[in-house]
Parts: sequence; structure tokens; C-alpha cells
Amino acid sequence: MKDTVRKPAVAATQVAPEPDPTDYRLIADFRSALREFQSVSAQILKHAGVTGLQYHALVEIRVFRDRHAADISVGQLAIQMRLRHNTAVSLIDGLETQGCVQRARSAKDNRVKDIRLTPKGALTLRQLAAEHRQQLGHMHATFTAIFAR
Repeated sequence: MKDTVRKPAVAATQVAPEPDPTDYRLIADFRSALREFQSVSAQILKHAGVTGLQYHALVEIRVFRDRHAADISVGQLAIQMRLRHNTAVSLIDGLETQGCVQRARSAKDNRVKDIRLTPKGALTLRQLAAEHRQQLGHMHATFTAIFAR
């Protein structure tokens, strides 16, 4: 997996050039739009009784399955979500208690537990993804206007 943390464009000892005032507005508008989406997302997830991390895990489990035609391991999920292994285990424990995922021994390595969505988890994910997609549709014009600058 590629590291997404970028190095600063300007070394800490150098002074960065002054951005154009429109750059500040672009950054402010983008961050505001992100906060709006996150706020609506939090409401959607709260109503469904799912945390943001649980939703992220459900999405990652589904995406991994779609990409690799295989179940994801706890270790792979931890890497994808940039979590410690024990945090991923606790997250999966909660999803398993809710009946959204199940663990099974890996066919390739008996020491590894793979995670798959249950029918309840797949339905929960489908509903939440549809609501998030609808919200993204509402925000499309906002993001288009921001990036058209």
C-alpha cells in the first residue's frame, strides 16, 4: 500500500511563498464542504447505530472482496484502515456482536482469521452507502464549483 502522507513542498527552514488570496478561499471552501459531508455522515451513521470506524471497516471489507475476490484478514484490514492490529480486532469484535461480520479461518493459512460480511452486514452497508452516495450527489455542485476555480 502506498504511503499517502506527503512531505512538505517547502523545507521547514524555508519560507513558503505567499499563496494567492483565492487559494485561501479555495482551501476554506473545500474544508467547509468536507465538514458538511462529515456532519451529515455522522447523522446517517448515528441513526443506523454504526460508528464512523465501523462503516469504514464495512466499506473496506466490501472493496477488498470486490478487488481480490477473497476475504480480508484482520491484519490486512488494520493496514487498509491505518489502525493498530488490536484496534482492528476490537472493531471487528463490535461488528461481529452486531451480526454484521463473521470470522473464519483462512483457507491459505490456518493461523489467520478472514473477515466477511454477513447478509445483515451487506444490507447495512448497502443502505448506508446509498445514503452517502445521495449526499455526495447533493454536494456535487459544491465540489464542482470549488475545483473549477
